[in-house]
Amino acid sequence: MGSCQPIQGLRLDTKSRDTIKKIKQKIGSGNSIAVVTSIGVISSIFTKSNTLNAAYNISQTDWNVYAESLRAVPDITKSYIRKDMERMIIHYQLHYNDKLLRFWTGLHDGCRFI
Repeated sequence: MGSCQPIQGLRLDTKSRDTIKKIKQKIGSGNSIAVVTSIGVISSIFTKSNTLNAAYNISQTDWNVYAESLRAVPDITKSYIRKDMERMIIHYQLHYNDKLLRFWTGLHDGCRFI
């Protein structure tokens, strides 16, 4: 993590605020994907099953694939968020705005400003 210095007089423009909203939505979507994946697995085991069928379904479920799927969700979410941050860094390099460039570079490097 780089140097996380406060940025005096930082004002987020519309593009930055919109991108932050998108990032928050991606975090929520990642959480929803994990929940839906779990609901799907549990549902497929117990829906329309008696005790014997449920026990069989539990034994036949590939729990390793399920666990790998859940572990992948945060990495995929972070990847999409990093791409958003990288696009903002490029944007503020092209439309020179030092404070917003430092803000997005800091976020990309792991700083927490908000």
